[in-house]
Amino acid sequence: MPVFQTPGPVALQVKFPAGDLNITATPREDTLVEVRPADPSRSIDVECAKRTRVEQIDGTIFIETPEQHLTLGRTPRLEVVVGLPEGSRVDSVTASAGVRMTGALDNVSVKTASGDVRIDRCAGLAAKTASGDVTCDVTEGDAYVKTASGDVGLREVRGGAEISTASGRAELGVVGGSATVKSASGRVRIRAAGGSVQVKSASADVTVDTVARGNVSVKSSSGDVVIGVAAGTDAWLDVSSVSGDVGSSLNQADQPAADAEQVEIHVRTTSGDISITRAH
Repeated sequence: MPVFQTPGPVALQVKFPAGDLNITATPREDTLVEVRPADPSRSIDVECAKRTRVEQIDGTIFIETPEQHLTLGRTPRLEVVVGLPEGSRVDSVTASAGVRMTGALDNVSVKTASGDVRIDRCAGLAAKTASGDVTCDVTEGDAYVKTASGDVGLREVRGGAEISTASGRAELGVVGGSATVKSASGRVRIRAAGGSVQVKSASADVTVDTVARGNVSVKSSSGDVVIGVAAGTDAWLDVSSVSGDVGSSLNQADQPAADAEQVEIHVRTTSGDISITRAH
């Protein structure tokens, strides 16, 4: 169980094939690392744990499995547990691992094929998965997430958000900056957008509960689109559907109010319905 003296935030680089990664960030002056075989009765797991490199070089902690251990025919699985100072930076690469990060971290980068990623709080987020879900409670800066079939759930992004998913759902809470979402068939929802919004979808339903300013652009083939305009915001509408219904409950006016926020809304669908409402 290596323990490194780290009186301030560190950089953590993790690379192993499969298993689970648990990171806890707290106010502390050392970094503790545990690397265990996921199954102590499985020789490949035991050998992989023994050969995993754990060391500190300057301000960086490395946890890395040798490449030759990834080509043995069977995939070794590890349990990696790390306790480090809050505000640390994390870069994790795995083939198939569940990732859990607790506490306040600096920038976080995660790449995994099939594991779920769960993060409490980070300064910035960059996550890429094939089938794993990605969730984060608070991102202080920008968030970039790309997944094939995993769901994306970001409760609060204080910067901008850029999301790409094929069949997974994209659920965004409060986004302070601009939000860009690309989805083939997964449902898209943004609860509150502080900046501009751009959504491109094939068949997904798209909902923006509240938008207050900027530009909203939604292009969808067969999905329904619902957009709520914040109170005190005037909206300029450019919306159309080839065969779907189009409706707006906003009051019409010849000129925008002098002191009102303004938003431009552009929506195009082929068969999806479009509804523009006043946000509650």
